[in-house]
Amino acid sequence: MRIVIQLTTFFSLLFFVASCSCEKYNEAKNAVNLVKNLAKNAENIQESMEDANNRMEERKKRGDTIAIHYEQLAEYLPESFAGYEKHGDMEGGTTTTPGFGSYSNVGQEYLNADGDKVDINIVDYNTAFAMYTTIMAAYASGFEIDNTNEHIKGFDYSDEVKGWTVLRKKDHSAEAYAGVSDRFHITVQADNQKNIDFVMDVITKEIPVDRLAKQ
Repeated sequence: MRIVIQLTTFFSLLFFVASCSCEKYNEAKNAVNLVKNLAKNAENIQESMEDANNRMEERKKRGDTIAIHYEQLAEYLPESFAGYEKHGDMEGGTTTTPGFGSYSNVGQEYLNADGDKVDINIVDYNTAFAMYTTIMAAYASGFEIDNTNEHIKGFDYSDEVKGWTVLRKKDHSAEAYAGVSDRFHITVQADNQKNIDFVMDVITKEIPVDRLAKQ
């Protein structure tokens, strides 16, 4: 399995939605509304980015400037859940670049008895602040898009865990993207799904986000 590190920015998400929605006027309007929504929530975005920066500075003062090693980060991946078992080896790595920051990533594929697949990726950005802030803008914007192809909606699970979900109606797949404590980024992708309930359960019940938040 090839790990896909989710470095998706709000603006690339916007471009994707606008490109996929050009066939129908109503779907194109959703992309326009997304831009309007971003403008309305500019203050929330700025505040969230400032909070993220403050947390990063606090970690620096404590000497916490290195991302968790990928082998330790892999401990936050579930062993199994809801009939899904690990399939193949975990993949991961840790990168530290002077002047840029430190980040680690791990990924694991899971299969159930019917062959349905779930992919889970966890990234620790720690002091790679430039990478993380682009993601935070989307979390803070409170956006929602619903069209014939997909339903995309932000969620605010707790003060420490925020993100968005994507239900791909024609593909019958679901995705959840979550930021934890302005440091960790979690991606859960599952096929054969009719709604986003399952991927949200994986984020909030199968992955120990509360423990991650305390790092």
